Amino acid sequence: ENESTKTFTLKETKAPAGYQLDSTEHTVTLTKDVKSDWSGSDDERKFVTTTTYRLNNKTSDTLTVLDKRITDNAKNDAALTIQKSDAADGKALSGAVFTLFEGSDAVKTYTTDDDGRAVISSSDLLESLGTSSSKTYILKETTAPDGYRVDPAEHPITLTKDVTSDWSGAGEDRKFVTTTTCLLNGAASGTITVSDERETGAVSIPAALTIEKHDARTGKVLSGAEFTLFDGSDAVKTYTTGENGQAILRSSDLLESLGTLSSKTYTLKETKAPAGYELDPAEHTITLTKDVSGDWSGSGADRKYITTTTYTLSGGEDGVIAVSDKPQTISIPVEKRWADGAKGSHADVELVADGMATGKILTLTDGNGWKGSFSDLVRYDSADGHEIVYTVRENTNDFNYTVTGDGKGGYIITNSPKPEKPVPAQKAGSLTLTGTKALIGGKLTAGEFSFRAVDENGRVAATGTNDANGNITFSTIWYGSSDIGTHTYTVSEVPGNVPGVIYDSTTYRVRVTVSDNGKDALSVSADQTTGFAFTNRYQVEGTAVVEARKVLNNRALTDGEFTFRMVSEDGTTAAEAVNDADGRISLELPYTRYDIGEHTYQVYEVRGSDDHIIYDSTVYTIRIRIYDNGDGTLKAEVLDDDNLVFTNTYDENGGHNEDHPDKDNDDHDQPGHESSTGSDTPTFSDEEEDNTSNQRFEDDGSDNQDEIGTDSMSETGTPKTGDDSDLPLYLILMLLSASVLTGSVVYRKKRKNGSR
Repeated sequence: ENESTKTFTLKETKAPAGYQLDSTEHTVTLTKDVKSDWSGSDDERKFVTTTTYRLNNKTSDTLTVLDKRITDNAKNDAALTIQKSDAADGKALSGAVFTLFEGSDAVKTYTTDDDGRAVISSSDLLESLGTSSSKTYILKETTAPDGYRVDPAEHPITLTKDVTSDWSGAGEDRKFVTTTTCLLNGAASGTITVSDERETGAVSIPAALTIEKHDARTGKVLSGAEFTLFDGSDAVKTYTTGENGQAILRSSDLLESLGTLSSKTYTLKETKAPAGYELDPAEHTITLTKDVSGDWSGSGADRKYITTTTYTLSGGEDGVIAVSDKPQTISIPVEKRWADGAKGSHADVELVADGMATGKILTLTDGNGWKGSFSDLVRYDSADGHEIVYTVRENTNDFNYTVTGDGKGGYIITNSPKPEKPVPAQKAGSLTLTGTKALIGGKLTAGEFSFRAVDENGRVAATGTNDANGNITFSTIWYGSSDIGTHTYTVSEVPGNVPGVIYDSTTYRVRVTVSDNGKDALSVSADQTTGFAFTNRYQVEGTAVVEARKVLNNRALTDGEFTFRMVSEDGTTAAEAVNDADGRISLELPYTRYDIGEHTYQVYEVRGSDDHIIYDSTVYTIRIRIYDNGDGTLKAEVLDDDNLVFTNTYDENGGHNEDHPDKDNDDHDQPGHESSTGSDTPTFSDEEEDNTSNQRFEDDGSDNQDEIGTDSMSETGTPKTGDDSDLPLYLILMLLSASVLTGSVVYRKKRKNGSR
């Protein structure tokens, strides 16, 4: 209006859609300049008033106003799931730790949850990515769940970032949006599956059958018998019985044949008999069964999946296949012939084996045509296997005889009359021998043993048997005038076959003189007629076998790796053994007739010094009863549960026996072994037991054998010393001694602690 200048303020009061309002205030100054002057000429001449306006002192200009866009950021993250599972059964595993590495640098760790999952997000890696648009990492499993092995695989993971911008929305919602899109391994989502193998251990529980070979007649064990196990017509393995008559058929022998099967049946046959025996034709069916089970064992770092394979062998009775072979036998025919008019009512022919009388008598008469046979004769000697030489002789003084033939084709005995000597008048004389019989270790029965006196011509002149008291009276030897002279007799016991009896082989030579002294009877004198003493021994012995089993967790067993001991009631070692590769342990306990009765033993593993082994400290107490079968054999019976299993665990980290105060002493920490004293006596119950049946005697052959130690103790259990001194005085002295010892021990401990 009337002012020549004025200043205004220019503000943006509304921004375009998608933009922020500019807050800047702009000053605009308007100036007005009025001038008047003539203009034109002539008719056009005028007096012109000119008003000139200027804005900010300019007639024209540009004011630039910049609006900032309304922006937003969008982010599209990617996720990659780690799925952890058991390689064996696909079960999800928690606790597996994975580490993402950029080169050698750890970027982030992930731990799987109860579902076996852990999620890698792209946002975890943006700081590491920085301004780069792409980067590759390596994912590794660094800690496996307990009981599993770390998977060694490396998994590359590539993160890519893509940034884009654009307008979005309309009106008031219009914005300029910048979008960051991340991909992991080229995708917004994905899964990496990782399976872990189990930390495993294997336990094999083997089985075994014992083949026992016996003489079918005597029960004697036989070595050298061969048995072959067949799978159909194919021979799998051959077993030969040892000196104890046994061969062990083990499940481990058949594993290759069994293959992947869980069960298989075989046939066991004797294919070679011991020398002098007939082959047993029986076939024995053997079935091997395999049962496999698995379970987790241990905890923490020691957790493992243990697969247990249990083998079972069936086909015997109580684990024993007993086979008896019959010895090869022969028959020897015998024929009696009479010559030169000789003829008797009968003939008694005695069988002789290897020069020794057998006691077998064959009687030939008219009724059997003077023919017969010694049959069912054992061909070979069971002791050393030599072929027995059989001969015969006739028990007669009435005829002369000759023997022709041999033990294979038979014998012919030809009798002829004795030449008669004219004897004007017959005088007679006689001799009777007596002796004694003793049986050590057994009880005599009347007529149990036989004896004879044989003259210089090999003819039996007198025989006798014992009575229940051990007295022997021989039959009377009669002499006539034709027998005047000197005669020599061999007095001996006839060997028998009573099981368990060792026969006395003693022989006595008796010189007898028959003379005519002019009296009515002949005079008969001998250098010995009594005192023929024969002592037999009843001797039986055997071996009790206590079977145990060894199990080693986390590692295979080796043959002879661990030692086991069985101790008796007095603490002495009764038996000791080591395991074989199949875990079988056989503690062999020898015994004799002195051991008849019941005994208690403790069985334990001798602790070793391997720091990687956790030793089984179990101590088993077993009772064994030994009794006489009455047939020359003893039998041992385990009265308690004989399922003895010792389980050790192998720990590869070791350190289990480092603090063992005496790990080189295999008796440390065993039953009854106190580390402070070094005692090696097992601890047994203090209850008294009646062990009189197990007392041992000094074997002097007499009936008056005294029990050891029975007179050395009084009724109160104190030694009989003959000293009746005052007992309280002794007690006081004992208490004083104990006090001195206690003070000494305390002083030594203080010195020891002070030195430490």
